[in-house]
Amino acid sequence: MKKRMLAAVLAAMTLAAGAAMADEKDGGRKFIEQTVVPMARANDTAQGVCETFTNDELVAIRQALEESGMKCADLDDMIAAGEGDWEEEVIMSLARETFGSVFYQWTAEQKWWFEEQAVAIGYKEKNPMLAPGEDDMTEQEAKAHAAQLLAGEFGVTLPTEDDETWEVAIELHAPYTDEEGEHPALWSVGFMDRASRETVYTVSFTREGELNGATDYTPYLKP
Repeated sequence: MKKRMLAAVLAAMTLAAGAAMADEKDGGRKFIEQTVVPMARANDTAQGVCETFTNDELVAIRQALEESGMKCADLDDMIAAGEGDWEEEVIMSLARETFGSVFYQWTAEQKWWFEEQAVAIGYKEKNPMLAPGEDDMTEQEAKAHAAQLLAGEFGVTLPTEDDETWEVAIELHAPYTDEEGEHPALWSVGFMDRASRETVYTVSFTREGELNGATDYTPYLKP
């Protein structure tokens, strides 16, 4: 039964691999959405979610990936180990090839998209991120607002985009409810010093721009 299921998934993968892809990022997204996620869901059973791919499934994914004109060194390493691997880690490895090797540096929309795939394969129940909508600040506007808030809180001058000194990371967190009550959606922006690889300043604020919290980590960093 599992062999027939794998054959059916492989046939679908071949069709997906042959589809025209507008660019590398779009192609990487489509490959994960149309090939890897369906394959992950296909190996689930009535007893529950299967969270791993077999080595044979990893080989099948690589075959479809190569037919799409793409490669993934991490996937090669997983296959060479001769074992299976976590489905979420496979998706992360492929997403790194698409968006960049460091999750911290992805856009808020890209982080949301990755979490959507984790939900789709049953790895997570709910997406903790949001994709910025039409009524939200753009990511560039949110970074600029973050720099303005931190200037007001700590008197620092920070860039609104990555430069030679700073890397600017951004996320839009979904609202949630816990024992303390309801929490609104929040932008979260961090400024990392390139030389030390330390996050020096963070700030969070509502979609309307109201400050939620700000932290200056300089007193805790190594001299």
